[in-house]
Amino acid sequence: LSSRNLVEALLGRRSGHTKWRQFIYDYESVVANLTSTKAADLFAAYDKRGSVENNIKETKLGFYLDKINSHVYLANTFCMLFSALAYNIVQVFKQSVLPPAKRDFQSTTLRLWLFQIPAVLVKHARKFILKLSSNNVFDNFYWETLAKYEFYSRSLTDCF
Repeated sequence: LSSRNLVEALLGRRSGHTKWRQFIYDYESVVANLTSTKAADLFAAYDKRGSVENNIKETKLGFYLDKINSHVYLANTFCMLFSALAYNIVQVFKQSVLPPAKRDFQSTTLRLWLFQIPAVLVKHARKFILKLSSNNVFDNFYWETLAKYEFYSRSLTDCF
């Protein structure tokens, strides 16, 4: 057996059994010279550092912050500001509207699940009607999120 097949056999992916998963360990280590800090606090601080790096990666990939093409400094500054504003709006949307299990989704996943929905724009009786596809895989998630968003936006308008 190759090492990959051995790991798959131990994890039970091919046979469907998962009884060996309890014997597979996942180790992480942090090397630091901080002697006055408890190990659990140190690990929690480094874990947050890793999540910040994921947020930076999401900003670069999800909001095209790495695609600033202008040679003019002011144009690049405004492009960066708009990307940061869009990132913050999506973060507020995720924390206030999405269920807790889906708040860690990246912007590319949300774009796929909520905005890239097949639809047809139909003109009828001098009105435009957007007909969404009934075969959308994420249809339930879309309508639940839309209902929560409408409730949240109504509660915000009542405050003002």
